Amino acid sequence: MPISLPALDRRQFLATSTAAIFAAAQARGADGSSPRKPHPQRFILMADVHMPSKPEMEARGVNMQANFAQAGKDILALQTTPAAAMILGDCAYLHGEAADYALFVKSLEPLRAAGLPVHCAMGNHDHRERFWQALPAEHGEDKYVDSRHLLVLETPRANWFLLDSLDATNKVPGVLGEEQLAWLAKELDARADKPALLALHHNPDLRPKPGGLVDTQPLYDVILPRKQVKALFFGHSHNWHQDVKEGVHLVNLPPTAYVFVAGKPSGFVEIELQDDAAKLRLTALDKQHPQHGQELALKYR
Repeated sequence: MPISLPALDRRQFLATSTAAIFAAAQARGADGSSPRKPHPQRFILMADVHMPSKPEMEARGVNMQANFAQAGKDILALQTTPAAAMILGDCAYLHGEAADYALFVKSLEPLRAAGLPVHCAMGNHDHRERFWQALPAEHGEDKYVDSRHLLVLETPRANWFLLDSLDATNKVPGVLGEEQLAWLAKELDARADKPALLALHHNPDLRPKPGGLVDTQPLYDVILPRKQVKALFFGHSHNWHQDVKEGVHLVNLPPTAYVFVAGKPSGFVEIELQDDAAKLRLTALDKQHPQHGQELALKYR
């Protein structure tokens, strides 16, 4: 099973949270009309949240919780309500502490109260067991698939595959492993009739000493021959960037927390699925950033 947080019961949550009141107002719209229905082809992609244990904590001159809260407000202010959000790892600051996840789950409440389910992948600063301990008990007890958190999300125009590349907490490189790659191949073959979009934390890295995904070539061996695979989304390097590998789009998401290189944007990406392409739009937290609002069309091979 993946780490997924479903939308909250609006009536129950409104009784206890002023944050949810704001979220519900945003979802209704300024005119007080009924809540907007989620758009089945639109999704939010985020990465590298690095939520600390206390809201006031900063790293690299950035308040991570404040950045995440701003991203949440921007998502709630979108003209079209997305169907779901996916956070591609490093949900916690450094060591995946229980207090990091407590604040992370709390910070997700406005989005979930507005009806947005959230699916999380594991990054190298995450800790699987402590993340699960931070979740409410009603989210289920069958939490593992061979110790990895995996998800196939079937949508009308594409199938999403969320992978788990966490090898060791607070160690830079990531690994999928033979068992997970075999699982991926099997699940892709069972869904060859629809575009496949893959998402994980670690970036592809073919260097002799990778700081990204150690088994990048074995992953390519699975996905490149399977023509239904159209794109691979990832974080880890805190670098908004796009490339193409034999027709598969490689999309490095911006961080929601801090950047590694000055001048790069932090924020999130909105994606709209079309019949033959995926349309991306960057929302930078700094609305004066030259790439804020940048749109890309990923034409399918």
